[in-house]
Amino acid sequence: MSQDRALDLFWRSWTVPKDGNKPEQNEDAARIEFLPSENGPGVWLIAVADGATEAVYSGLWARTLVAAAAPDWPLLSDDELDAQLNHVRRSFVPIKPDEQTPWYVRNKFVAQGSQATLLAARVESLEDTEEFIIRAVSVGDCCLLLFKGNGEMGSFPVSTSADFGVHPSLVGSRPQTALDYRRWEARLQSGDLLLACTDAVGRWILQCVESNQVGLLYTALLDLLAPTASEPSLLAERSESAHSESVTPQQISAEDESLKEDHEQHTSLLGRLQRLIHRPRPPEEVPSEPMELDPVDTDTAEVAPIDTDVTESNQQTTPAMAPPLPLDFSLFIERWRALESKPRMRNDDATLIVCLPLRDDGTDQQLEAIF
Repeated sequence: MSQDRALDLFWRSWTVPKDGNKPEQNEDAARIEFLPSENGPGVWLIAVADGATEAVYSGLWARTLVAAAAPDWPLLSDDELDAQLNHVRRSFVPIKPDEQTPWYVRNKFVAQGSQATLLAARVESLEDTEEFIIRAVSVGDCCLLLFKGNGEMGSFPVSTSADFGVHPSLVGSRPQTALDYRRWEARLQSGDLLLACTDAVGRWILQCVESNQVGLLYTALLDLLAPTASEPSLLAERSESAHSESVTPQQISAEDESLKEDHEQHTSLLGRLQRLIHRPRPPEEVPSEPMELDPVDTDTAEVAPIDTDVTESNQQTTPAMAPPLPLDFSLFIERWRALESKPRMRNDDATLIVCLPLRDDGTDQQLEAIF
């Protein structure tokens, strides 16, 4: 943890395609990155885009937008941001001159181009405070949702689940005028929870809020980040007691000490996250057991895929990032896409980033308690 910041961020990001699609067909893209500064503590950049299915090369366009996003985008005027996007458009060449492409795909790209929704946010520490300030700009319905420690909740750019329309505003790869930019500013403190997501996940989260099931939402997020010891997980599948209803350190084979250490870390993480977001786990709202599914490979190719793995460069620039955890995001999504789920998540590409601010007490004890 950096010693010159009052707060740091714990974060994790995931993405999966809609049911029946391959990972390379996922048209969502996301990026969260800490960018150091010579003149200050630096900022976190969050960028999320959702390619429009009705256009061509939209997944590649979404990844291109996310890769190009810069932390100053939320601070720019409309004209300045237009200029930045025009620069990205000029660099976007999905069809090479000598590439064999079906004529109808080539014609559609020439006539219509590629399209995607876009959200870009910067999160930076406020000097002499224990707060972050969030500044965001968006086109379309990729979302930021802020749950405050005092129970208040804010969302951007949509405010209700009914706001997710069939035809959101889109950033196109062809020149545009008068884009519908939305802007937002909020404060983030220790004990708050910040979520960034594409529309399918955002609509489901707002439905949880509107149906007074915030406890269910927190339970689902906690189970995603640190599955409880009483339910199956990838950790259980790797142990000799994979088919038992509960997995304890005593049940894990003594021949695999790493599994025992993982289990203890995950249990500690669950307790720490519960304290961080100041929410109980209502027993009556605990979701049903996850379905048995094959893990989905969420690695994506081409331009700037979402960070689903911890890399050496990420560890150097994002000191509060979480280590790999056992529950596959596909299990989380499949659980809430199921017919019996209430609320039920729409079957679409799904992307989620979870951010939790951590107070820096001058030591690494908080991170040690998590990791």
